[in-house]
Formats: sequence, C-alpha cells, structure tokens
Amino acid sequence: MNSSFIYPLQFLERIKISWKNSKLSNVDEVPPLPEDTVIGELLDVCYHASFRTEENRRVRFQIAFCNKTIIEDEYKEDLPNKIFSIIFSKPREFNVKELLRLAPATDPSSVFIGVSHDGEGKLKIWGLIQIGSSWSRLLQYESGYGIPPPNVLTISSNEPGELSILRRGIIIINLRHGEVYSPVDILIQSGPIMDFFESGKLQLYQEICGRLKVKQYSRKISERIFPIEVYIHCLEDILFNIQKRGHGGSLIVIPDSPHFEALQPKNQFSIKYPCNNFKGWDYLLEYLEIAYLKGELEKKIPQAKLKDLKKLYPLDEDLNDNIEQWKDAINESTKFLGSLAGVDGAVLITDRLRLIGFGVEIKTNAPQLKKVKVANDSSGQNKKEVLIEDFGTRHRSAFRFCAKNENSVVFVISQDGGITAVKQVDSEVTIWPNINTVSIALHRDTLVNNTVI
Repeated sequence: MNSSFIYPLQFLERIKISWKNSKLSNVDEVPPLPEDTVIGELLDVCYHASFRTEENRRVRFQIAFCNKTIIEDEYKEDLPNKIFSIIFSKPREFNVKELLRLAPATDPSSVFIGVSHDGEGKLKIWGLIQIGSSWSRLLQYESGYGIPPPNVLTISSNEPGELSILRRGIIIINLRHGEVYSPVDILIQSGPIMDFFESGKLQLYQEICGRLKVKQYSRKISERIFPIEVYIHCLEDILFNIQKRGHGGSLIVIPDSPHFEALQPKNQFSIKYPCNNFKGWDYLLEYLEIAYLKGELEKKIPQAKLKDLKKLYPLDEDLNDNIEQWKDAINESTKFLGSLAGVDGAVLITDRLRLIGFGVEIKTNAPQLKKVKVANDSSGQNKKEVLIEDFGTRHRSAFRFCAKNENSVVFVISQDGGITAVKQVDSEVTIWPNINTVSIALHRDTLVNNTVI
C-alpha cells in the first residue's frame, strides 16, 4: 500500500527489527506482527490523526491491534474489575475522524482503542480496552504490582507527528520530529552515563553499609543491588516529574564536593536561588536502613518460637509503617526537585542528590562547538554528527556546558516530553535522545549484571 502521508520510509523496517528484538526474558513470547499493509494503514491513520485537534484540544490516544476476545485470551486469571473491554454493538470505521471522536474519551495510559479486521479484511474499531492504572503506577514506582497491557502491536501518540510503537506497554521504537529513535536505558546499561554515576552509587552503598556496620548490604546479589536500584530510581523519578509537568526543563548533575565552586571554572553559570540541601540523600539512607532491618527480621520470624513471635510481630508492623513513611519522603523529595524546573533556568544537583540551586542560567561560551554526536546506544559508540543549530536554546546551552565540563551530565526535558542526556565523551559532546525513565522495574536483570559492588 502506498503511504499517503510523509514520515521516514525506513520506519516500517525499523519497527520489524525492533519488534523481533523486543524479547524481555526467556519466558517472554513475541507475537508475530500483522502484514506490512496492515501496519502501514495503522501508521497512516495514527500519524495523520496526531496533527489534528478536537475542539482545540491536543489529541492523545493509544490503539491496540487485537481481537475483541483479547481479555478472555490473555487475562483469564486477573480479577474482572481490574481489566475489561467495552465492545461496541456495531464496529466503527478505523479512520482519522473516528479516532478523533474517541480519543478525548480515553486516557492512553489506561484505555486502549481496539482495532481488528472485519470479515472483509477492513480495519474496524471494535471497542475500548480498560487496563486500569496498575501498570503505569508500577512503572512510576507508585506500586509494586501491575497488570501489563496486551501482548500485541500497540501504537500511541501524545504529540503532533509523534508515534510510539509498544508491546506489553513498553516502547519499542519512536518516531519524533521526523526521526526514528530506539529508547535507550542509559542509567542501567553500560556506557558513559552509567559510568558517571558510579561514584554516587558507590558512595551510597558504602555509607549505608557503614551505618549498618556490615561489609555488604546482603549476601545475595539480588538483594545487594537494592541500594543501587533505589539510587537510580531517584534519578529517574526526578526526570519523570519534570517530564510530567509538561513545561520542559534542564537538570545539571556534577560530582559532589564540599566546595563545589572550586570544582567548576568561574563564570560557567549563575544561580538565582542557591542552596545546599542534602535531604534527598538523608532520606535514602533512612529508607535503606529500615528496609535492611525489615529484611533481617523477616528471616528470623519463620524460625522464631511462639513466645518470641509476640515481640517480633509488633516490631515488624512498626518497620512496615516506617518503611512506607520513608518511601513517601523519598517520593516527595524527587517530586519537589522536579517541580523546581518550573522556575526559569536549570536545576543543579550533585551525584549525591544534593541540591545546589535552581533557576540556573548557563553562561558557558564555546564558540568552537558547531556539531554534536547523536548516540544510538548506551555506549555512545554508534553515533552520527548533527549541527547544534538544529536544536533549541535549552539544548544548545547544555551542549556548551558539557563542552567545557567533561565530568558532568545534563538532562534536557523538552515540552513534548522527550528527554535527552548530554555528556562529553572523548572530547566530543555526545547526546542520547529519547532516553527511558522507567527502566528498573522492567530491566532489573540488566542492572544486576552491569553493577559490581
């Protein structure tokens, strides 16, 4: 089928490659994609609809190509009030007009528009799939449980000209601003960004072990990695909270130092609201200590005698209350840091999550910087060269800062929600566009394999 709209011709082939490589674990099954003509029609309608508005409202939607029996086929063991379908008594045409009508009634994070073939091979909208909020809450660390979306081809759009291809609620590949991107988990996959944060992770691990007077947080690697998970979660959550506010912003991260002014050359930036706040780090230590004590207590309970259980159970309840309180404190802290990006200027923190200030204006001058490298993987080895004039003011400021400060990372969050990481690598300013901020919950094994403690 000939495409009637303009988007990268290689997108379909890239979808097929990314889909084939989207297996998350040994037990994860990747279903076959529909025929190319079907994918092409789905993309055409979704792409065209993304540029339209309904009563001056931005159109956001998510469609799932699946049969109307998807709930019975995939969710037999889940509670009926958690996920269900609304099946139309008469299917609707799958076209831009119908998509625009339905989109305002759906929240893409919890409601999908179901599309399938009719008996004549035409695409029809058969109804809506309500998957609830448990999955998005899991990815945002608001819950430890989530029912994943259907294991089918899913296409979503949140911005004009922007399409995301997903499976099981996980983005496989993006089309944004005429470019095709594969999401990169730079905070858990080996590469320059992960290397930068090694010092912060190690510092946290050493401090909590010293506080507990133990050599290791746990003998098991799956439990020993827990402090590192919590650390990375905080970084991701700060970025997520800036992203969620929808106004964009920048987060500058530098190595921690008692005298950070001596660490950076003069006249690099001006801070409208300077401060020196360690609360986020303190909350992490408190939370990790309570989590450790709770874990140790849970090991004792199965072997405890009846008389001892009368003491252990109340203690366990107290620890449960405390761990939830400190978890809430961490979440409030990251939410607060994210909110500071609402002030004109960047937020400046250290790799120990110390807030140095906000409303930061980058003053770095780098007239020789004309191009940057765009990385396609976490290692930064596979990259292409792009002119800095192709980017906006916020991005260019980040480029100039990193050009003069090798040991720093800047995250730039666009108003459309895209997140770009910037760092100097081998004397070249390198950027990672379209990075993931909800990776740990789904790729914990990768973090375990790539972390040495």
